[in-house]
Amino acid sequence: MFTAKPMPGKFEGNRSQLLAQVVYNASLGGNLEWEAGDVDLGGWYGLVLGKQHDFLIELDNHGFVAVEVLKKADTKRETDGIDADFAETY
Repeated sequence: MFTAKPMPGKFEGNRSQLLAQVVYNASLGGNLEWEAGDVDLGGWYGLVLGKQHDFLIELDNHGFVAVEVLKKADTKRETDGIDADFAETY
């Protein structure tokens, strides 16, 4: 899935702006399995679990949202890496 005609805005850096918007909106409803960070301290990260894939959300201090689609097998490694980065930095 990709965006044929990307539009500028909060989701502009994503391959699929629609997917990014849907995942981000799901995170606002409290559907987060995990979260870390702070937008003022280098970025906020959240994890939304899906049936076939998981979705890692990154929100930066400018309000831009990036969504990465993860294989189920890679989810723990990614979240552990982010936790370790924040533990070292803050």
